Amino acid sequence: MNPRSKTILAAALGAASFALIAAPAFAARSTGLQEERCDVQERVGSRVQTVDMPDLHVLEGTARDGRFAPDLPRGAGAIVCLRTSVMPAAHDDEAVATGLPLFLVEYGGRQRRTGVLEIQGGIYSFRLTEGRLAAEEQAAVATQLAEFQARAQAASAAAR
Repeated sequence: MNPRSKTILAAALGAASFALIAAPAFAARSTGLQEERCDVQERVGSRVQTVDMPDLHVLEGTARDGRFAPDLPRGAGAIVCLRTSVMPAAHDDEAVATGLPLFLVEYGGRQRRTGVLEIQGGIYSFRLTEGRLAAEEQAAVATQLAEFQARAQAASAAAR
């Protein structure tokens, strides 16, 4: 993990602690997944700080028809969402399409888990920065990443 990711992760964990007392949760209809809140991490000089974004709802926003295009601050470096599961949701690729990594912080489980969904060079990846995935969760993540990749390739082909 590079120093930038470590700094953003530390700030993300702080945001997650703060977020437990905030806005109502959004539940993904088919999975029962709930999102307590999302915020943005912003670099100011050598520091990373959390920008409170009470209107940023990745699960809800990506479930709607059309492109997910939240109004993010200029210096945004990452989106951080507090959810009941660290697993990437069906349309989280739309959040990553903003050009920012999506940190997912799980709350309410037996272990603390944090993951990051990114795209680099047109390839989606997901890794845990804290905690572990069970074998069946690893398989589910691989399937989800393949779906993200297939959608991106289809969109790229349609744009030609």
